[in-house]
Amino acid sequence: MDDVIDLDATVEASWSRFEQEYAVAVRELRPGQFLLASIDDGCDGDDCGYGLERTPSVETLAWEGEVGVIVAGNDVLACAYRLTRADMSALRKCGLRRFSRYSSAYRLVLPVSEATHAAAVAVSVLRNVFGVIHPAFLKGGGFSLGGQARKD
Repeated sequence: MDDVIDLDATVEASWSRFEQEYAVAVRELRPGQFLLASIDDGCDGDDCGYGLERTPSVETLAWEGEVGVIVAGNDVLACAYRLTRADMSALRKCGLRRFSRYSSAYRLVLPVSEATHAAAVAVSVLRNVFGVIHPAFLKGGGFSLGGQARKD
């Protein structure tokens, strides 16, 4: 039993790979497309008891020359996942700001050239705000691509 696995190092390496892959995917987004990384709560389908509410997620949307990192707020999060004041403070420390005084969602808009920064923010929110301990605990084990690329 001489083989010892350093769990912390393994988790850090997994998050590092996830962040790199997310940054590459952000760079490849076309206007109208988005990436979605959301917590896998083990519930499939519409009968999760949340109604129209959502589990925590980070969405990165693309439009011409820019990307927006979006984090759902308490007006759409399921009760079990509501943001605390400390969570909201952590979002602000990541550079995210409320959309408006009428929305609880947070966002950060960056040029596409800062895809690495967008990925770092997404990972920081997933880990430090939503408490995801490993990318394996995200739906699909990572993130998904959605939306339709606009035809210019």
